[in-house]
Amino acid sequence: MDRGSVVGPVEQLRGWAAADPSAPFVKFGGEWITVGELDGKTDRVAAGLLKLGLVKGDRLAIMLPTAVEYVELIFACAKLGIVFVPINVFLKGEFLRHQLSTSGARAVVGDAAAMTLLGGMDLATTSVQFIVGVDGNAPDLSPPMYVSYASLAEHGSELPEVSVRPDDLMSLMFTSGTTGLSKACKLSHAYYFQVARMYIAAEWVAAGDKIVTALPLYHAGGQIAVLMSALFSRSSVSFLAEFHASTFMRQVHEEGATTSWGVAAMAAAVLAQPESADPPMRGQLRLAVWIPLDIPRQEEFERRFGTRVVCDGYGQTEATAICLNPVSQARLPGSVGRAASLIEVRIVDDLDNEVPDGETGEFAIRPLAPGAIFSGYWENDTATVSTITNLWYHTGDYGRKTPEGAFAFVDRKKDAMRRRGENVSSIELEVAIRQHPLVDEVAVHAVPSPMTEDDIKACIVARGERPEPGELLKYFETHLPYFCIPRFIEFFDELPVNGVGRVLKHQLRERALGTGTIDLTGDKYSLSREKRR
Repeated sequence: MDRGSVVGPVEQLRGWAAADPSAPFVKFGGEWITVGELDGKTDRVAAGLLKLGLVKGDRLAIMLPTAVEYVELIFACAKLGIVFVPINVFLKGEFLRHQLSTSGARAVVGDAAAMTLLGGMDLATTSVQFIVGVDGNAPDLSPPMYVSYASLAEHGSELPEVSVRPDDLMSLMFTSGTTGLSKACKLSHAYYFQVARMYIAAEWVAAGDKIVTALPLYHAGGQIAVLMSALFSRSSVSFLAEFHASTFMRQVHEEGATTSWGVAAMAAAVLAQPESADPPMRGQLRLAVWIPLDIPRQEEFERRFGTRVVCDGYGQTEATAICLNPVSQARLPGSVGRAASLIEVRIVDDLDNEVPDGETGEFAIRPLAPGAIFSGYWENDTATVSTITNLWYHTGDYGRKTPEGAFAFVDRKKDAMRRRGENVSSIELEVAIRQHPLVDEVAVHAVPSPMTEDDIKACIVARGERPEPGELLKYFETHLPYFCIPRFIEFFDELPVNGVGRVLKHQLRERALGTGTIDLTGDKYSLSREKRR
């Protein structure tokens, strides 16, 4: 690929709006919003942010579900050099306070549910000075100043010249921690451009595509892989506020989509629907992206909906595109694809020696163009230095190189899990569970799930009397994001530890679902995604 010069998201939006202002770009259940309309509206929102006193380098946290305001804020912040912080809307309690405090956000934009959560927090432990409410509900918050989101667009559209370099930060995106609380990845304007270029080079997004996705905008998948790839390929994307297995493919069909994007758990749920309810899709889709998806489900989806399935990919928040298998090249079943176009990939041992093909080692990568991977961890130089040795970023994930030159994923970070399409830090989850008054010690780990990804098991040492399972579930629902709620629990008199007191989680994993395991939620359990308070 041509290494070329970097074109920032704002430059691309303005250029496209000048060339074809009526081109449809994004949709949120209503009419298409054109690039011209979005460019104009984000100028006005940016002027409102300036009126609040926000300047280049300030951080603004976004606590919104998928909505047009989210996209407006991404570009309004980018125009001013304000760093936005996407917050998972299901975070609460210490999970939420940690991200607001760590990022140093001066302002928070949120919906009514976010206002309720913020109203119950001690904001004095954060840097928050301004609260912007999208739904018009003014919370009883002191000392932060409250303004409505609509009022931001009431100050004209004149913006000062702000010098924004490609290496300036565009966002701080939190990623699961393995040795502590979650860390904030520093993502530059160049990163948003280069990652999009890699997806376009792999033909996962093509010029003129009409994309439908239910991926949330607070994750890199929806925000960068989909939104930015659509921007830089001049495509359009319809964002669904929620995913419903019974209606997703019908919505894809009715939108006339050429591609659909989601995670493997979504595909599994779609395939669990009766085939008789499938819409007539054959010949409509160019491809369906489901990451990751096992081979039998790939084949079943292709048979039922008459489209190629793309699932050969691997990435992290630190490097959203590490491996991607180009659509025009032969599928490599069982792999995560080849090295992305702007990434060099090696599989190395503990001494950084590249291991022979077929042997297992750690994924180590380096960028082939400026901004192709993250810029380090926010205010955490120790973590940054510990992951980058010999000029290679070490992912902590393990894989092997195949004879075809592709890569296979072997195992994820030992103390990280993935559930319901979300990354879960075992360290962070253990801290939260330990707040229960009857929990003395806890260790959590992943167990295989029939719906792909992981289920979570919590191994608990009680403080005296053991809590009742029903009471424990109620506590989890109140204090944990829905995707962090353990499905399984088991009580122990003591946890296995080594000589320095470290819990031997490999022994707990080997025990898996022993005779003392309690299925707390059942495989049909699904806490409403609306339950955010």
